[in-house]
Amino acid sequence: MNNCEYDKISVCMASFNGESYISKQISSILNQLRDYDELIISDDGSYDRTVKIIKKFNDKRIKLVTNKKKYSPLEFCKNNFFVTANFHNALKHASGKYIFLSDQDDLWLPNKVAETLKVLKESSCNLIMSTINVIDSDDRIYKKNPPLKKMSFVKALYNSQFLGSTMAFDNHYLKLITPFPKYAVSHDAWIGLLANFQNKLIFIDIPLINYRRHNTNVTKDISNPLWFKLLYRLYYLFSVIKRTYFRLNNSV
Repeated sequence: MNNCEYDKISVCMASFNGESYISKQISSILNQLRDYDELIISDDGSYDRTVKIIKKFNDKRIKLVTNKKKYSPLEFCKNNFFVTANFHNALKHASGKYIFLSDQDDLWLPNKVAETLKVLKESSCNLIMSTINVIDSDDRIYKKNPPLKKMSFVKALYNSQFLGSTMAFDNHYLKLITPFPKYAVSHDAWIGLLANFQNKLIFIDIPLINYRRHNTNVTKDISNPLWFKLLYRLYYLFSVIKRTYFRLNNSV
């Protein structure tokens, strides 16, 4: 295995009708990737100019794949379900040693890859997350999130602080988190809770992305029914325990 193969980066992005911001985000990512790295974009059937914009880059590092939408089990959380499935599709095509997740409408700060890769290589943790700046539709920073703090698994299960767009991990952890649980409606929570349960989560307490909030975010803040909040927490609890001990027992 040569050096290029050993430390190859796969950035996995999920796209859907992202024509307004995706060009800026792709540029902010490609500027930090090497010739042998890859940006995998899984598109969920965009009907705006998203796919045309992606293809216009004409960059060999970009791999555009199509996600085949599946039926959502619940109408009120279908957007979250679709986004999670779309990210799962992107991850299936990742071939790198190090995996970064990316939303279609954020902006990566210039030190994002360098800072994250340094921690990934030096740490024994499975999952790396960073803090963020929050920007509006005009790229203006209007909020700086406070430093992230480690919390118990129970607290994390109750009040998830996991933001997928800041996540990075290696291909060993990729094999652990995939396939996602069948009824996962939040890839952020699934990936984060599993690392939290195994005490393999570390935070970088500096902003590495500008996280965009705007009126057309695919996943918006939605108040789900109480019964659903309780049910999916129990579902993730069961899934995390099953995945952890099933995989450990089968790897011995």
